Amino acid sequence: MTSSCAPVPNRRAMMASALTLAAYGAAAAGLPAGNAPPPDPHPERLPELLRLWAEHKRTAFGWGYLSDTTENHAAEDAHDALVDACMAVAEMPAPRTMAGLAAVATALGLAFEQFIPEGADDVERALGAMVGAALVVSGAPMPVDWKGLFYRPAAASVALDGEGSR
Repeated sequence: MTSSCAPVPNRRAMMASALTLAAYGAAAAGLPAGNAPPPDPHPERLPELLRLWAEHKRTAFGWGYLSDTTENHAAEDAHDALVDACMAVAEMPAPRTMAGLAAVATALGLAFEQFIPEGADDVERALGAMVGAALVVSGAPMPVDWKGLFYRPAAASVALDGEGSR
């Protein structure tokens, strides 16, 4: 009798998405006010991402159940739907605006919540820092129950101040 754990999103996808932020985020942040690019499609996906996030959190207790239970299947389905939608946003053409950058950063932040372990290598820590910086610079609207990108087991039971661990 075992319980299943949340599936781990693909590290290669995380790297590719974070590199997109590195390549295009600086350009979006430096756009002159009078030279605004056309709107990005990314922000239109935020309501869906936040709805899927809420469903993921609502069903997350199911990870503690046996893998063949309704509760566990609901948790898996909600998590898979969230990650799929987040990665679809991250895989869109690179954002050209701060709102687009915020949407991509939000998508990556939601998909990779507490994904980077304490003993992460330099690349994982750098990618986490890059996504975290994009979240802060863009003012991305992270949910108050978001726990950040870095997994810190010692702090898991401590209430966060709403900023997460960007």
